[in-house]
Amino acid sequence: MSPDQKITLRLARPEDAGSIALVHIRTWQTAYAGIFPPDKLAILDQDMETSTERWHANLTDPDRLPAFFVAETADGQIIGFAAAGQQHHEEYPQDAELFLIYILPEYQGKGIGQRLMSASAERLIQLGFTSLILWVLEDNPDSRRFYERLGGRLAGRQSYLRWEHEYQIVAYVWDDLTDLVQS
Repeated sequence: MSPDQKITLRLARPEDAGSIALVHIRTWQTAYAGIFPPDKLAILDQDMETSTERWHANLTDPDRLPAFFVAETADGQIIGFAAAGQQHHEEYPQDAELFLIYILPEYQGKGIGQRLMSASAERLIQLGFTSLILWVLEDNPDSRRFYERLGGRLAGRQSYLRWEHEYQIVAYVWDDLTDLVQS
């Protein structure tokens, strides 16, 4: 990313589904290399149409993911996204959950993730939420460090089944969403 390239954030729209699917697949293929089986990651591209349809369905139901932001370049290319809403883990008191945050590899490390987290938190606060939980693969140290830098507190661990293999995921929590809002 050139220093003069402006990245803007906005709420996602149904017509963004294809771009979101592409970012999702590309980031999975890089972020989870060495964690998930390479053959499974390699074939994600074949699922593009189904993935686009799934994202379109999510985007046409605003109650499902009410805090869904995309990051885009000045020419309109979506290069990242974050999606949050009400959490459903009864054993945790946080009322909101960040379900997804993905940024294309070439745009990572430039503050976009922090901006997406802040925008999501601000939107959740506007909707009446007060706290946040998210889950991340235990074997994903870069993402874990990112959440820890933002003040996330480790709060739990559980198993996650994917492609017939069990992985461990850990929960990070923020008891006060305002801690994530950038000034």
